Parts: sequence; structure tokens; C-alpha cells
Amino acid sequence: MKKRRLECLYCSKHSQVWVETVIYTLIGLTIMGALIAVITPRVNIMIDRSVVSQSFESLNYINDQIADSLYSAGNQRAISLTIKKGEYVINPVENSIYFLLENTGYLASQPNEITPQGELTILTTEKSKKKYDLKIELKLNSLNLTYQDSKISKTLTNSPTAYNLIIRYSGEVDKKLNIDSV
Repeated sequence: MKKRRLECLYCSKHSQVWVETVIYTLIGLTIMGALIAVITPRVNIMIDRSVVSQSFESLNYINDQIADSLYSAGNQRAISLTIKKGEYVINPVENSIYFLLENTGYLASQPNEITPQGELTILTTEKSKKKYDLKIELKLNSLNLTYQDSKISKTLTNSPTAYNLIIRYSGEVDKKLNIDSV
């Protein structure tokens, strides 16, 4: 009888170690989950800030290449455009090229206000609480923009490979600027 009592006592001490191990593991996992829940939105905002900064640089570079091609008729410039997040839209109907980043936590300007930044304009639209749609636009009002010699819009989405574009200025009376994909 005493032997059984000793065995049960040993079993309860041995199981207590396992119970403590499981409890400590659950506490650790809960703490890690809480940290990830707090840190993830901040990391996403930092990533979106970097994407917006790169899109500013890209649109300014495109604008510089367009300005260089306008020096004489027949000029053309090659552009390599890498898109990791968001999308670029070539919109010949409105003579503009813009970058669109949807559902971001990054607030680049005051919501629902057009903010000029050099040749570019920024429009941040509030989508929901702490989520925004961001549009950075390059207007080419003095030019007649076309995509592959037509007035059809083209959307360039994220891709593992770079888009190769050719900007060609025909120098005609209507200042036709054509963008082609290679």
C-alpha cells in the first residue's frame, strides 16, 4: 500500500513538470503573438513609405527622360521600371502617368487634398479607419500622350521582372509623346 502511494506521489511531481512546461510555453507564445500583432502594422507602414519614396524617384526619373526626349523630333529614351508593390498607370486620355498604392497604412499627405510636390501631385484618399489609397500623379498637359500609338490606358502591376519602356517624341505639331512596351 505504501508503495502505491509513493508511485502516485512520484507521478504527480513528474506531471507537474510537464504542466509547468506547457504553461510557460503558452505564455511565451502569447507574448510573441502580442509582439507580432503590434509590430506588423508598423513594419508594413515602413515598407509602404519606402515604396512611395521609390515611386517618387521613378516618376521624377520618367519626367526627366520625357524632358530629355523633347529636345528634338525623333528622340527616344529607354526606361526600366521595377514594380514591387502598387501599380503604375499610363493614362493617355488624361495625359498623365500615375502610381497607385491601395489599402496602405501610410499617410503621405492630408486625406482628400491634392498636394503638389514639384512636378508631381499626391492625393491620399481615406478608405477606412487607418487605411488609405495613395495616388502620385505626373501630369503631361502640354503633350499629346499615347501608349503604343493609341489612346488606350495601360496598367503596369507588380512583377518580378522590370518593365522596359521606350519614350518616343515624334515632334509633330501636336507634340505627340508615345510610350511603348518592349
